[in-house]
Amino acid sequence: MNTSLAALLLLALPAFAGDRRLIRDVRMEEGLDAPRRCVLLEHGRIAKIYSDGSASVPGVRSYEGEGRLMTPA
Repeated sequence: MNTSLAALLLLALPAFAGDRRLIRDVRMEEGLDAPRRCVLLEHGRIAKIYSDGSASVPGVRSYEGEGRLMTPA
């Protein structure tokens, strides 16, 4: 599936206000060979981008991006 996570983020971010969420295993640029990253969201905004696509943050709920392209909403 080559869908982006933009729709997911648009629907989910309001519910995340004040929370921390980690979206794992996403591509930040086009191309199936693009490096996969993890993106930490805090208060509905990107707080940190991890270069390791399998990073984890203790105490933070995570969601699998399954290698999909993540674009700004």
